[in-house]
Amino acid sequence: RHHDRAALWDAFRASGSASGEMPGPHDGAAAADAAAAHIGRAACTLAVLPIEDALALTEQPNLPGTIDEHPNWRRRLPVSSEELLQTWDAQRRAAILHATRKE
Repeated sequence: RHHDRAALWDAFRASGSASGEMPGPHDGAAAADAAAAHIGRAACTLAVLPIEDALALTEQPNLPGTIDEHPNWRRRLPVSSEELLQTWDAQRRAAILHATRKE
């Protein structure tokens, strides 16, 4: 997992979405901000920021290779659907995505 995180951070730096050293595994905010900018800079017509990334959730919604050990695609989000995009984190990352789409 460390190797994958390092490769992703290198990609973020290469795209100009991040700088400096890779944040620790519990610093989801820095990684989520960089991910939003990286997605925004993608050369595509459609850009999607998963809600788990907008909220900087540490657990992924799907863990490949599991059947009964992990509640795949049944994760509960920390706030109601009405509140999801009202959180400061989600609004910040949506703004980052929007700003980088205009570059």
